[in-house]
Amino acid sequence: MSVRLRLTLLNMLVFALALGVFGAMVRVQVQTKLMDSIDYQLHHERTGRTGRRPSNGFTLEELRDKFVEARSYDAEMPTWTFYLATGANALDGITPLLDTDDFRQCVETGKPVWNTRGDKRIATFKTKTSGGPDIYAQRSESLAPMNSELSRLNRTMMTMIPIALLIAGAGGMFLTGRALAPVRQITEAAARIGVEDLSERMPVRGKDEFARLSQTFNGMLGRLEASFDRQKRFVADASHELKTPLTVIKANSSLALADPDLTPDYRETLVEIDRAADRTSRIVQDLLLLARTDHAQLSLKESEVSLANLFAEVVSEAKKLHPEGAFIDLQVAQESVWGDSHLLHRLLLNVLDNALRHTPADGKVRVVAQPSGFMVVDTGEGVSPEHLAHLGERFYRVDSARARRGGGTGLGLAISRAIAEAHGGTLALESEQGKGTTVHVTLAAHTRA
Repeated sequence: MSVRLRLTLLNMLVFALALGVFGAMVRVQVQTKLMDSIDYQLHHERTGRTGRRPSNGFTLEELRDKFVEARSYDAEMPTWTFYLATGANALDGITPLLDTDDFRQCVETGKPVWNTRGDKRIATFKTKTSGGPDIYAQRSESLAPMNSELSRLNRTMMTMIPIALLIAGAGGMFLTGRALAPVRQITEAAARIGVEDLSERMPVRGKDEFARLSQTFNGMLGRLEASFDRQKRFVADASHELKTPLTVIKANSSLALADPDLTPDYRETLVEIDRAADRTSRIVQDLLLLARTDHAQLSLKESEVSLANLFAEVVSEAKKLHPEGAFIDLQVAQESVWGDSHLLHRLLLNVLDNALRHTPADGKVRVVAQPSGFMVVDTGEGVSPEHLAHLGERFYRVDSARARRGGGTGLGLAISRAIAEAHGGTLALESEQGKGTTVHVTLAAHTRA
């Protein structure tokens, strides 16, 4: 789940909780106001057309006459019912108490009592008659209108809250997308940055946290770029400086080996020195070639190259390097490519040498010509998936101890890939452990200088 979606859902959740709390508070407030209105009506409204609510000063007969008159105007209009302290109806002697508990509480305390019983609101209070006993009045008011209003309010909120959440979600997605746009731009810029090119920089816009993050990344990239440049210059300079002493070592070891009077021990020592000089020279040459590719200084002397001739030369040299190696099956068509014959020779030799070193003597290596390049397929030990993605990295070896014994430096595939890319092509590998490896080399068609 993306950060944008998580933030939107989180905002919607917080907004939903806020709306829920707000809706509950509104409902409580409306219910309280409606109930206060009913209580006010019970306590203060006029009773029918006869005057105010029951009050002190009437005789019992006058009170009876007034409320009988009120019923004559509107028989359905709720009116007050009056009771003696004993609970008997003071007017008709028949109508029972509306609420016995409220009546007893009012008799005991002498204070008005409001209570809710079911769907009715009941008011009970004490009044006096002129020259007569204490009278207790009760009246009820239906809560159906209030409940109807509350139900309508509930339906309104249940309709509006989802709509508000949808609007908030859409707005949240839009605003979150706008807010996270710098992150997307930083991600895209970071994806374009590679070890071979650290010149890319993050976009810096505004003065917010994303701008400071971009500035921090840019500073780090600048330091990394400077460090890589120093490293590349060191490798190039060191490789260049090593050429002269290696040439001297090679020349002297070769001259000494020409002496027929050498003892076997000295000769064996000089042979090891000569071989070590050759290996070191190859490493230095490889490093110089990679240094030139790093600085885009690899010049191509392009011409039309026959794949048949290229394969024949490379296979002949590879057999000298691996005289007891696997069988090499050439599948050459009358194809030619445009490129630097020397560098393509080195590319194919590196790939073929790598295949022969990791294929048993009873195995087979196929070299297949294609219109836009070639393919080398071996039946060797293969490479596990966790190592396959790293093949072609400089100095990376699946098994360091095995590579040292076999003479590998971890630079062959890196150089081959650099040569292919210099020709506008690619080098791709497929491998299955225990079954073999396939190297696909494609070159840009008819790339002329």
